[in-house]
Amino acid sequence: MLAKQLLFIVLFSLISVTTFSQNKNYVSLSTELINNLKNNEDYIYILQDLEELDINELINQLSNDVKKKTFWLNVYNGNIIHFLKEDKSAYENRGVFFSKKQVNIGGELFSFDDIEHGFIRGSKIKLSLGLLKNPFVSKLERKFRVNKTDERIHFAANCGAKSCPPVAVLKEEGFNNQLDELTNSYLSKNTEITDKKIKTSILFKWFKGDFGLFGGVKKFLIHHKVITEEDKKKNLKYGSYDWTVDIENFTDI
Repeated sequence: MLAKQLLFIVLFSLISVTTFSQNKNYVSLSTELINNLKNNEDYIYILQDLEELDINELINQLSNDVKKKTFWLNVYNGNIIHFLKEDKSAYENRGVFFSKKQVNIGGELFSFDDIEHGFIRGSKIKLSLGLLKNPFVSKLERKFRVNKTDERIHFAANCGAKSCPPVAVLKEEGFNNQLDELTNSYLSKNTEITDKKIKTSILFKWFKGDFGLFGGVKKFLIHHKVITEEDKKKNLKYGSYDWTVDIENFTDI
């Protein structure tokens, strides 16, 4: 009798895991995570779902760059907020905070650096200003990373500090429009234009290679209508960055 009960429990568990993997849209789950954080609703069960998801099914679901960017940006932003909610003092050593493997996805532990520079930026070497790609990465990173670096992600990824771009509830549907809106909004608020200079976010300096070395920043600012063609002649300067912890920085889009 006991053996039958144990067999039933094992089979039920296997069926439950399989059903979860087949029915759950992981990109939508990541969106739900940010939505619940934004609205001060329970989100811990979502983190548990992310821990228990089937990693191979996740690979299958993240079948294009839009899905990958939506999922990983939400997971990145959501976990930054979660860990700083738990312990703001963890931010005192930011190097450790971002490099520590602490984000559990499908039983695999990733660092915030893994997610940002590996998956979202396409295996860029962190301290290379976006100029170098890491050729020595795991098979899993190759599966999860985007095919092409999207410069706009820098204005949607929130690192937990006051100067970081605000957190939005990113959705797969209309993702590109959302990313454009976030980019335009952040740059408009963080760019000053005078007669002789353009002062903009230092994010451009840190990730220079993502935007292009030769006039890439100004071209990007023109494309997003933050500056005009005439402004190209002006000197480019970068502002400072406030690293004070801020986990309430949400925005509506």
